[in-house]
Amino acid sequence: MKSWSLGAQAGYTVPLGQSASVELQGGVRHVSAKLGGFTETGGPNPLLGRDQTVSRTRAYAGIEAQAGVALGGLTLTPRIHARVAHDSGDASGTADLVFVSAPNGPVMTAVGPGVGSTVAELGGSFDVAVSGNVHLWAGYDGTFRNGAQSHAAKAGVTVAF
Repeated sequence: MKSWSLGAQAGYTVPLGQSASVELQGGVRHVSAKLGGFTETGGPNPLLGRDQTVSRTRAYAGIEAQAGVALGGLTLTPRIHARVAHDSGDASGTADLVFVSAPNGPVMTAVGPGVGSTVAELGGSFDVAVSGNVHLWAGYDGTFRNGAQSHAAKAGVTVAF
């Protein structure tokens, strides 16, 4: 598979005091991937997946907010974000197939789950600055669209030298 992407994002940050801010964001990203063919093995009538190029363009807008809170010797920074995006292009989840025994025969279209065209992304995180060089963090990211949802939780330690 060979792929490429190109994107641009612009944002405007509104400070809300010394350690809080809200950022408005908007952008566009285009992705194109050339998928290689595949051949099934086994079974009485294996299928051959044809080479094809898949492209998608996403335009999005959102808001991100953060606020630092001093708690004794620690600084807690909660962050939240919300975005809405619209995908255009190949988002149908289809693949072109032929029988291996008749590679020049009629093309069949296999339909898998489509990804939908409108997407909502919601998430948040907490960062605790234990010292100037050590941060503990945890976060959640969710993606919601017609017919599909994705949830991710993550946590970690960042040590700067």
